[in-house]
Amino acid sequence: MRVLIAFSQGKYNIMQYKVFELTGEHAITFDEGQKLYELLEEWLRAGHEVELNFAGVKIFAAPFFNAAIGQLYNEHSAEFLNCSLKITNLSSVGVVVLSRVSDNSKIPPANSPTDKEVLEAFEASWIDNADVYMALKDR
Repeated sequence: MRVLIAFSQGKYNIMQYKVFELTGEHAITFDEGQKLYELLEEWLRAGHEVELNFAGVKIFAAPFFNAAIGQLYNEHSAEFLNCSLKITNLSSVGVVVLSRVSDNSKIPPANSPTDKEVLEAFEASWIDNADVYMALKDR
């Protein structure tokens, strides 16, 4: 379901997404967040500002925000998102959940092994999966 309101403010087009129309009162599932992410990404890549209007949404969960907002940090800088993505009518509980998701999305995962480390682990353990070994070795 796509509920969008396009309006012009000066020379910029701003897209407004009414989250309630997608989720109802509960913005909790990853699948709903994924749908919203795909809509957001389409407009952000086109250079539009986007406003997420949470009027009427009362319950929030991290999986929704991880999908909808967290993934945006993989594609865009925090500075770009701060300028291009506006959040309105979000309750104080929603602000807390969104803040945690945003903070976690900006931090690269700790102790993520590099390709070289994975290759060394494969070599050390003599895993006899030649296809995986060769794919990693050629990187």
